[in-house]
Amino acid sequence: MTQETNGYKKISPDQKTQMRDCYVTGYIENSGQRRFLSLEEIAVRFDHSVHTIRKLASKEGWKQQKDKFEHTLQQELDEKRLKQFAEESKKFDVECVSIAKSVLQRIKVKLGDSSRSEDFTPQQLDQIGGAALKIQKFAKLAMGETTDHIQINSDINEHDSFRRAMELLDQLEGSKRESGSSVTH
Repeated sequence: MTQETNGYKKISPDQKTQMRDCYVTGYIENSGQRRFLSLEEIAVRFDHSVHTIRKLASKEGWKQQKDKFEHTLQQELDEKRLKQFAEESKKFDVECVSIAKSVLQRIKVKLGDSSRSEDFTPQQLDQIGGAALKIQKFAKLAMGETTDHIQINSDINEHDSFRRAMELLDQLEGSKRESGSSVTH
């Protein structure tokens, strides 16, 4: 409620608080967006001159209060978003590890299936080994581990791994010959 003294409307303490809140903290619209009123809009809404509202805002430091409020609000929103991203990231990582386990299980079954009559060519073994290495990197990245050492080890041991795979194939071929099975190549 305003009172007139000497032709000027006096601003009540309640009005000052409402005006300040409209400027400093604003309000949430139906759309969910926060809206801050300008000093001009406050003057119209509360039926006072813009000059009077500007003087009041300057005297009480509304601009600094608004800046502080907006900064604090932005920090809170950033923290909330960060928490949401962290939760989504955890879910995604769990799914990635699950996929990696599934693929590795399929590779293990394929390699361990001794009832199959066909054997793997060296190229197929190389492809299976490469797939297993990629899946291992995929899972380690999902768990936040570095994969640099995996690459270094795979580069160093690639020739040895291929040689060992060929030796295993030769042993398999030898055992098949001894048991009277047909030749694999």
